[in-house]
Amino acid sequence: MRTQSTYVYKDCPYIKVDVVFSPIGLMEDDDDRVLIISRPYLAFPVAD
Repeated sequence: MRTQSTYVYKDCPYIKVDVVFSPIGLMEDDDDRVLIISRPYLAFPVAD
């Protein structure tokens, strides 16, 4: 489900934030609401 995601700062891949969403509708949408955003933190980049 798309209720949580981690975002990475493009200029420095070590800086990240975690975001919790309240989904609107069935598909991922720009209208999804942000419920919680974490403080920025440092973490090693991950490659899938």
